[in-house]
Amino acid sequence: MNRLQKLLKLTEYLVEFKMTVFDDCDTVYIEPLMTTAQADATSKLAHRSGIQVLIARPEENQTGNSDYHRDYIGTAIFVLEKGLGLDKTMDLENVQYRKLLLIADAILGKIADDTSGNDCNLVSGLSLSSAQITPEASLFGGWSGWSIELSFE
Repeated sequence: MNRLQKLLKLTEYLVEFKMTVFDDCDTVYIEPLMTTAQADATSKLAHRSGIQVLIARPEENQTGNSDYHRDYIGTAIFVLEKGLGLDKTMDLENVQYRKLLLIADAILGKIADDTSGNDCNLVSGLSLSSAQITPEASLFGGWSGWSIELSFE
């Protein structure tokens, strides 16, 4: 097997990742933007509005030798919306972060389901080993929301 086969499959899975999230009031169609660096993400978001999802192209760290190696693959997903600016109140900020967290939860749930089941060949054989979810403010030129750092083995 190709040493980077898992990275290739996860990358393809993330490039094709799409989903619809339903909550009490809204339906949000998720079609993420792939990015490689902060400047790239800022440029891609510059003329966008509404809820945006960015996915950092995954990276791989291998330990061991050519006969036996262990793969650790990581990526980050950002669920963002433009900051509230002058309209910002504590209540509006809480509503915005809650809405974005519900979307982040749905994305994380889909990825966990896809990696734990046998329905998605692209991520079969990968195990979601950790997830770190962090609130973010003023990223990529004024976007706020959540980052989800994922590790796979």
